[in-house]
Amino acid sequence: MNMLDPQSNPTSNDANLAMLIDEAVLTELRELLGDELQDIVDQFLTSLDEDLCSLADAVREPDLDAAARHAHAIKGSAGNLGLNALAACAADLERLSRGADADTAERSFSALRSTATATLVRLQCMGLARQTPEAGS
Repeated sequence: MNMLDPQSNPTSNDANLAMLIDEAVLTELRELLGDELQDIVDQFLTSLDEDLCSLADAVREPDLDAAARHAHAIKGSAGNLGLNALAACAADLERLSRGADADTAERSFSALRSTATATLVRLQCMGLARQTPEAGS
């Protein structure tokens, strides 16, 4: 199942997309890692899609402990890449899941998924996302 669909975010505009990512972090990573950054972003997007699928299941069940673990993983990985809006949404979902608030966690998951899709679009605009990842590939 592919949770990241760049076609599902029709309201994205350049101004909103630019605020999603700390481009200085990505520039520094590109200087340090060169072409390896592309591989890291690809791995991140594949992992993100898998975590979003697992999060959807966890929020739906609800298994808030699992939701908190997946949100925590997204928060850390996104933060390391300068994907600040995604990291913030994941932190919110982690906090809500740890607080055992299933209804609010479900709404927060929806915001996280939208932010993840918008982040993918921005990474594509920057030439850092080669393709839409598919879970399990």
